[in-house]
Amino acid sequence: MARNDNTYPSLVLSALSINLAVLVAFVFLTVLQFDQLRSGLEQERLRVVADRAAEPLASAAMIGLNLSSVRNLDAVLERARQADQAINSLYVIDQNGTIVVSTAGDHPGTVGPETLRRLGDGAATASYKENGDYRYLVTFKRLSGDVAGGLLMEYSGAAANTSVWAMTGRLATAALIFCLISGAFLAVLIQRVLRGESRIDQVFLSGYATGLRGLWRGEDGMPVDPDGDDIARAMREADERYMVAKGVES
Repeated sequence: MARNDNTYPSLVLSALSINLAVLVAFVFLTVLQFDQLRSGLEQERLRVVADRAAEPLASAAMIGLNLSSVRNLDAVLERARQADQAINSLYVIDQNGTIVVSTAGDHPGTVGPETLRRLGDGAATASYKENGDYRYLVTFKRLSGDVAGGLLMEYSGAAANTSVWAMTGRLATAALIFCLISGAFLAVLIQRVLRGESRIDQVFLSGYATGLRGLWRGEDGMPVDPDGDDIARAMREADERYMVAKGVES
């Protein structure tokens, strides 16, 4: 069998492997960029909701009032919770991390260690993940600069993860279909490119085998093939010139 016939499957597999690797990298980078954009937009949307609910609490902290004494605080928090389905609950906490008002029926008495640390740092706002949930913290300070407490928003990333996985599935399906179509196209293209080379190999190997058989049988020169093509005639002419040169030298 000709050499190019053996090379054809290897070339097709190599082309498919490169094509698949490029598509996998494309899907990965696209999903990563989509997740970053989605995360940024979601945090910005929730930040607007939290800041709006935090306005009366910030005003109360500035004049030294207790955060739990804000008028219609329960209604303010509940309205903020219903503003987005991703929000699980909102908590008003004091400077020690104790929850004083909550939209959740059952809640722990104090917040987690990560929230306590960020509350102690006195950062104006903070977005982070704790105990598997996403949190957004807004802190309030008195005129003296001391932290009076904060508003803690707890929101779920389940919907966001679902959208990311859905996007991954759609891109992976499209990439697989494209890989199959492009793979078939590459297989046909490689076959067409190697067709001429394969024909040359076939003729060469056939002529080479005929020449060896002639040497074994003691025949001079290559047999004339009336149906031979240009390649066969060129090989025969080269063989004739070789035989002539060989006779001159002898």
